[in-house]
Amino acid sequence: MEPIKQTFVDKVVSFASPQAGLRRLASKQRLTEFHYTAAQPSPHRKLATAAQHQNPSSYANDRDRQNLMYQARDAAENSPIVSGILDKLALYTTQRLAFQSRTGNPKIDQKYEDYFHGWAHQSADATGRFTFRKLVELAFVAMLRDGDCGLVLSSDDDNTPQLSIIEADRIGDANKGGSMPRTDSISGVKLDENGRPVSYEVWKRSLTNQYQKDRDFSAEQFIMLMQSDRADSYRGISYFHSVLSHVKDLQDLLAFEKSASKYASSYAGFVRSSNPYSNTGAGAFATKPTATTPGTIEAVAGKVVRLGESEDITFAPGTNRPSGGFMNLVSVIQAEIASGLGLPIGFVTDFSKFGGVSARIESQQVMRSIHRWQAMLEDTVLNRVKNLVISSGISKGEIPPSRGWNKGAWQYASWLTADLGHEVNADLNLLRAGIKTRRQIVESQGGDFRETTEQLANEVVQMRDVSASTGVPIDLYIPDMVNATSMLAATETEPTEPTLGEKLGDKGVSNVIDLLEAVGNGIIDRESAIQMLVQTHDIPLQKAEKIVPKLDANPESNGQPISKEEEA
Repeated sequence: MEPIKQTFVDKVVSFASPQAGLRRLASKQRLTEFHYTAAQPSPHRKLATAAQHQNPSSYANDRDRQNLMYQARDAAENSPIVSGILDKLALYTTQRLAFQSRTGNPKIDQKYEDYFHGWAHQSADATGRFTFRKLVELAFVAMLRDGDCGLVLSSDDDNTPQLSIIEADRIGDANKGGSMPRTDSISGVKLDENGRPVSYEVWKRSLTNQYQKDRDFSAEQFIMLMQSDRADSYRGISYFHSVLSHVKDLQDLLAFEKSASKYASSYAGFVRSSNPYSNTGAGAFATKPTATTPGTIEAVAGKVVRLGESEDITFAPGTNRPSGGFMNLVSVIQAEIASGLGLPIGFVTDFSKFGGVSARIESQQVMRSIHRWQAMLEDTVLNRVKNLVISSGISKGEIPPSRGWNKGAWQYASWLTADLGHEVNADLNLLRAGIKTRRQIVESQGGDFRETTEQLANEVVQMRDVSASTGVPIDLYIPDMVNATSMLAATETEPTEPTLGEKLGDKGVSNVIDLLEAVGNGIIDRESAIQMLVQTHDIPLQKAEKIVPKLDANPESNGQPISKEEEA
């Protein structure tokens, strides 16, 4: 805690009455005893005002939101760091986007997937230019750069769902430079009395950047994909809002340093002469000296020039720019940018900076961020569009209905990993321990489990056919497939029905003999014995009736089984 300093008034009071001055200082100390230092004014630090940070949808904040959007667009076009981050996040978040149906019926799953992927490649874009995956990528990049992005749901003449992208500057009136706060509308988002969006105001943008009102789309037709860090925000702010100042400073520093390095490298050497008449005739300067600049001579490669007796040349020293201190400053700024974006500096600037034990932690941090974006895309866009497309196909009779029609998962590219060998061994150990499934491992590598399983089976069938045609067993040219030939032969041999002894075993056969003996002694009747064989030993009824003999009802036979002749 900073000590309390005496002001001029404090000094006057203390001079007049030391006791009063002491009480005054003690009271001031109590006032600051439980305060946050960061909330106190300082001559070296400007305090934020409440008006700046109360309502995220105020007129001033909405104007700043739009300015941030345009600054971020400029940075995306001119800053390698910003454009590189956008490309990498889009690559790992939306690459190889595919839908996997999980109704529980493999045949219906395949029909749903084929139908959705056919729509995604042929009918998704209302303008007919992009696939569904590309539309998602464009919307995702626009959201990161601008803060938010809209997707309008519509349909063609055949009632097939379609999508149109609405960029952030077309949502609301961009001519106002920030919307005045209203209770029923905020920056193009119209609300009901509970603050729920009911419609979105969309504008057209001409080739000369003139804006004209288009129409309002209801919340059922409009998907708002937004990046926001406050619950009271109805419009998103750029993902780069906290680092744009650093990005611009870094651009300026690099430009200044490059200019200085170019200037230092532009002089090849300096000619000295004690002859005042050396700048005449053949020794004249190419550029005449002035009061502010010396004369210059153009350096020509591969030419030897003879100097006069009074002349000497000193070559310019090699430039030592950029200095180590400058490079450290650049690294600090880059680390600040990475921290502001919640990403490791190695991912932001240079993957070679992933090193040591921390490499796995940093790669996991990147994947956590990417999974967060993917979950947001699924919750906001992907599942909503997928359900709309599948339900449309079912209603038109193009795909069959199913109880789990809306169940499924989204598949992305393989996960970013710092050590593939280590990750594979860890996955195999988790698989053996029963903690991880084969499906999870395949999907983490960007594959489809069902397709992978079918491909593996097809490969075995092809190797079996090659072995059959060449006579070379699979075991010889695929050493890892031990006993493959014998196992395939076993699957091709029709299974023979086991004998009753093989099915029952020694103990089961002994129990059956005891049961038959009890029937012969009249302890158990024949029908009960048959039911016991069927229920206890799983013997078919017809076979059980053959096993248990029929008994003579004549008491003179003493309960002995009748012969076949007597039965006849």
